[in-house]
Amino acid sequence: LAQAPLIQRIHIDQLASSGTTRRTITRFAAMAVARPRVAVFNMEIVGTVNPILPVVAELVQRGCEVRYYLSKETYVSDVASAGAEPVRFDDFCGRWEEVIQEDEEWLQSQGYSQPAFDALPGKEKSMMLRMMIYSLPAGCCLGRRLVKSWSQGWCPDVVLYNVMLLHPFLAAKQLGIRTASFSTYPGPGTPMHLYAQKFEEREAFDEEMAQHPSLVPANDIALKVFGVDVLKSQLQCRFFSDEANIVFNIPQLQGPVNEYQQRRLEGSTFHWVGSTDPQLSGFAPPGGAE
Repeated sequence: LAQAPLIQRIHIDQLASSGTTRRTITRFAAMAVARPRVAVFNMEIVGTVNPILPVVAELVQRGCEVRYYLSKETYVSDVASAGAEPVRFDDFCGRWEEVIQEDEEWLQSQGYSQPAFDALPGKEKSMMLRMMIYSLPAGCCLGRRLVKSWSQGWCPDVVLYNVMLLHPFLAAKQLGIRTASFSTYPGPGTPMHLYAQKFEEREAFDEEMAQHPSLVPANDIALKVFGVDVLKSQLQCRFFSDEANIVFNIPQLQGPVNEYQQRRLEGSTFHWVGSTDPQLSGFAPPGGAE
């Protein structure tokens, strides 16, 4: 991304020497000075915010225009200090019921029936279970809001998102935007929200989850509206990009990856980058393991 303006300047010089009209050169020149645009989506938790801030600062230093989407004021000053523009956007974590209620009419218009609403977990259920089930229907709602926003104004060239969030990925796919996920836990083989789940039990757990009556109709919406078959290509709250993924850890801590998950990751690239904390500069894989 940061090299794009330089590449475009070279093309402009070539155009000028080949006799291209001034009007065409002017248009390419306007493209050349445009800064690559990056949208960042994250969980608003200190353990997930801290690792990404140095990456944001580096992107800004390399000439990117970075917008960091937030729902609260907690990290606005930190994001601004890193050089990004804080942008207000609806939260996902902890607001599942509210998001569904706000978009209930749209969900119904897309075929989300009353039994699907009734099967959504109540607040007496664990946070992990609620997050995994709400991630798809609420992700469709928030993805729709993002598409509307980006279609009417500023639109990113790349979406950088926390792997626990689905809506940035869905919106990017509908609009044809490049994506990269990032994870603050050791990687696909060590999912944070399934830390207590035995390795050999995970496949049965995910298969049962994929049949949940609240997820199946939400997946139909994701496929129809965004062109993504989430239940076939992803695992709940492990929404890795099919292009690039950054892991803020070292590969030595990565646990084994189940075969059924490995199949979903084929063709995608993973980069273990260690820590982004300057005080832990030695805590990184040599040469950047993939």
